[in-house]
Amino acid sequence: MKKTITLGLILFTLFTKAQENKNASITNAPTTYYKNYTGEATIAQKELIEMDTLKVHGKGQKANLNEYVVTGFEVSMMMDKKLVSKVNKGNTLSAETKELLNQAGVGSKVFIENVSATNSKGKTSKFRGISFTVK
Repeated sequence: MKKTITLGLILFTLFTKAQENKNASITNAPTTYYKNYTGEATIAQKELIEMDTLKVHGKGQKANLNEYVVTGFEVSMMMDKKLVSKVNKGNTLSAETKELLNQAGVGSKVFIENVSATNSKGKTSKFRGISFTVK
């Protein structure tokens, strides 16, 4: 009986630790950033126009900020009731995309989507984008 209880406690402890590690890896999962912005954010028009480079990295002090190199993404926004999109190769915004962002007025929604990045081992993955509301 004692062996069964001890075995049960060991299995419970291992399961709990595995769940903690799984939750930690989700929390620290690599994310798309522009400066400190990620997810849904409000951004000043001037700062949006100055946008130049996207990054993908984990969160926290132990995050390797150079683990991923962005290889492409798409920037979209509504203009004259039409969705306009520009595809970018690499981690910097093209001249066409910067021109599009120059037309974003206060209240505009800008979406950065279809972000792909390659890690230090050469594996390319897709990442969640960022959406901005211009203030």
